[in-house]
Amino acid sequence: MRIEDWYPERKPKFSEPGAFEAVIYGSDRPVSSGRSYCAFAIRKQEAANWAGTGFPSEGDSEEYRAYIAASVGVLESLAPKSSVRILTHHETVYKAFMEWLPKWEANGWKRKNKKQIAAEEIFRRFISVARDRQIEWTFALVREDDPLYGIIERLAEEIAKRIDNDAGLHS
Repeated sequence: MRIEDWYPERKPKFSEPGAFEAVIYGSDRPVSSGRSYCAFAIRKQEAANWAGTGFPSEGDSEEYRAYIAASVGVLESLAPKSSVRILTHHETVYKAFMEWLPKWEANGWKRKNKKQIAAEEIFRRFISVARDRQIEWTFALVREDDPLYGIIERLAEEIAKRIDNDAGLHS
């Protein structure tokens, strides 16, 4: 799926407002196709099953954009007036939303060095969609002995296969 396919806002996957939890994760290393992926998984709080989708990334810049796009994807999966707790293991993305985004917006989408912000259009989309949703961000390094690690790895592999199949990369 291309980021451009998200505009205008898609119909929410969860049509009723509620309390949700989401994980934004990346494969952190190439999977079977040799590419890296970023994805999100979301569920109603206390529900057993996760739903999610992902995005291939090519290089560091694209991985960053994919993480931000996944953040938009989480919000667009929810009906307005929903709340969501988002966990990410990507410290740069966490800081972008928690610390840098308000400064960038106030500075006309420029950094301290006056250069334009990368992925500005995705950040603007995030702000637009976030207005009707309550968001709590959590940063945590997910270690291999964490039960969430197995879920993340399984979902990353499933999503990578689905994306690669759609692109004709697997037979």
